[in-house]
Amino acid sequence: MNKSADVCDLIINRKLDILAITEAWLKGDGETTQSLPTSPKALSDYDIHQLPRIGQRGGGICVILHKGYDFTSVTHTFDTFECLELSISSSQRDALQLFVLYRPGSTSPSKLFFEEFSGLLESATLASGELVITGDFNIHMDDLDCQSMKLMSDILYSAGLKQHVTEPTHIRGHTLDLLITRDPQDSVSSVSVKRDLPSDHYAVMCDILLSRPPATKRVIKSRQLRAIDSGVFREGVVGSLSNNNLDGVSEKVQSFNSNLSNLLDKHAPLTTHCLKEALVTPLLKKPSLGVDDFKNFRPVSNLPLLGKVIERAAINQLQSYIKDNDLHTKNQSAYRQFHSVETALLRVTNDLLGAVDDHGEAVLDIIDNHGLASISYADDTQLYVVIKPSNRASALAKLEKCIEDILPPPGIRVENKKRRQKLLTQRSASSVE
Repeated sequence: MNKSADVCDLIINRKLDILAITEAWLKGDGETTQSLPTSPKALSDYDIHQLPRIGQRGGGICVILHKGYDFTSVTHTFDTFECLELSISSSQRDALQLFVLYRPGSTSPSKLFFEEFSGLLESATLASGELVITGDFNIHMDDLDCQSMKLMSDILYSAGLKQHVTEPTHIRGHTLDLLITRDPQDSVSSVSVKRDLPSDHYAVMCDILLSRPPATKRVIKSRQLRAIDSGVFREGVVGSLSNNNLDGVSEKVQSFNSNLSNLLDKHAPLTTHCLKEALVTPLLKKPSLGVDDFKNFRPVSNLPLLGKVIERAAINQLQSYIKDNDLHTKNQSAYRQFHSVETALLRVTNDLLGAVDDHGEAVLDIIDNHGLASISYADDTQLYVVIKPSNRASALAKLEKCIEDILPPPGIRVENKKRRQKLLTQRSASSVE
């Protein structure tokens, strides 16, 4: 398969999870399989599932599938076309029945083809879950006067199916590659045709309503080659050659590769890199705090440069999404662009002054005034009340007094029941951990 690099680029650039290929020219031997873009250097997160044409040139079907999906495959045997079935799922809630077909275009569609295809549809439409049938049918579905097109349309209509491709999929201007689903069905959308591939057929692209698999964790290993002492390494290589007393060429090459690998492991061993590995430096939260208590320190992580760049790119996308969809809470100041502790204090001050100007009542209560121990984290926007089991009763009483100073009874009270503390109001309740 001399177009494997283009297939690899298509998968990476379009971030495809499933790619079905007809006329893959696979023979089922190891040599042709290795030519496909499934090596660790190309697409380490993908596997290939194939239906080769044994003993003949041309033909063959393969499906390149993301490793995160669960699947079962079934090979169907027909006289007039090739068919590979995959049952694909990413969770217990959704599943996709994918049928990939290839009918050779060297002959016109025969009566036997339509009989075999109708028989396949009878069993396929009875299966539960989403159904997608695709492939190269070599039928001119764009030619309204074509008898094969009319017969194909009647078969799909009687089976309750719909064909979604409306553009030419061949360089000669005909629609030969089809995408078929149940009718109606909203599992397939955004159907388009990609024409810039080095093939006489175009690629049919679509979005399928199927949960994407979780991202796979990738371990990166490398060697510090620049740290190798070239003189010492050269002596090791020469020594391994001088001690080689083997006669055969293959034995000599294997021995040399083994010795060279051992030398590399000795002088530049493989090291595993992780983007989240960090050098943690403890810094005092305030200069006045004691250095003997670990709680007075704030851990500062120094991440690798690449990890920081990726995090920055991810946070920019996340902030844009939250802002565009108005997902921030009304009074949120933390982790929000152009907001900080200063904006939070400005909001509190404005509310107090506004209440006074309107001749209303304004109360500002500080929890420390009631003798409750508390811990603040991050940028001091999260406050946790510390309640030890030994003095639970007194701590709850102090918390209740603090709340009553803000909202006098009977508006709110603290109830201790089954080791859970609840703040109860006349209309609603919210828990305090």
